[in-house]
Parts: sequence; C-alpha cells; structure tokens
Amino acid sequence: MKVTTFLFLFFFVVVLNAQQNEEIIKCSVIDDQQVRLKCFDALVASLKENNEEKPEDLILEKKIHKAVIEEKIVDKKLETKSSKEIIKDQKEVIVSLKSSIQKITKQRDLEKQKRESKGLPFSATIVSVSYKSYKFRFKLDNDETWQFTDTGIRARLKEGDKIRIVPGTMRSYFLENSKGRFRVKKIN
Repeated sequence: MKVTTFLFLFFFVVVLNAQQNEEIIKCSVIDDQQVRLKCFDALVASLKENNEEKPEDLILEKKIHKAVIEEKIVDKKLETKSSKEIIKDQKEVIVSLKSSIQKITKQRDLEKQKRESKGLPFSATIVSVSYKSYKFRFKLDNDETWQFTDTGIRARLKEGDKIRIVPGTMRSYFLENSKGRFRVKKIN
C-alpha cells in the first residue's frame, strides 16, 4: 500500500512539473514582449498561490527556462545562416575528414609494408662460422648473426657460402642451401 501511494505521488509530481515546464516554454515562445511578460507574471502568481514550491524548484525552473532560451538563440542563429554558408561549413568538415582518413590509410599502409618486409626471404653470404653450446652460429654479410636450432652438422656451412633465409610460420625461419632446408633463429 505504501509503495503504490508513493508511486502515485511520484507520478503526480512529475506530471505537475511537466505541465509547469510546458507553460514556461509556451510563455518563452511568445514574440510580443508585453504579452510574454504577462504570461510569466501569471505563472509566478500561480506559484505563489500554491505556495508549495520550494526555492530549489524555482531555481530548477529558472535553469530550464535559461536552457530553453539558449536553445532558441541557437536555433535562430542556425536560421540566420544561409544555405550557402551551411554547405560551405559542411564541405570544410568533409575535407578535414577526408584528409584524416588519408593520413590513417597511409600510416596503415606503411606499417603493413614494414611487417611484410620483415617476412620476405633474402639471400646472403656467410662471413664466419662458429660452434657454441653444441650449435653452429654463422654471421652474414649484412651483420646479422643466426644460429641453428638443432646442431646444424648436416648443413656443412663454410665461409663464403651463399645461403637463403626464408620465413616460416609463427615467426620461424629456415636456412636453405645446397644441402637442404634447416631451422634457424636470429641471434642479433
């Protein structure tokens, strides 16, 4: 019972508040200054008669009224712009958006090229070969050092051999030479 009474009172207050807001909006739309002033005076008089309004409610209504007035001013500014000005503004926005999209596209293409360039096979010549920790390491003419993931004995690498490094799946790499294909990893 208390809940239904509370809900009824809540909706009643909301409806009354909405009616007052509508009356304020109706008064603010009036063009003639004297008629508009009389309309607002009548609203204030009805508020004094009810005397149920709190100062907070009046402040809230003033804020609502101010917001409605500001909205009307913005609408009038939009109405005063000619269609040519509006079209010009829209063209400027479109041009700025196009340039932003072009910059993003260029950046994305550059990043894609960088990723693809990392995954391309390349040929090189072996500068030196060493044996460390039971694995063969070799240095290429581009100053990169690579190591076999297994022992690498079957590859039989020598200084001056021409090899090819081919990327595999999941960041793996293979060394290809005349003896076959061997899994390698880059050291530096």
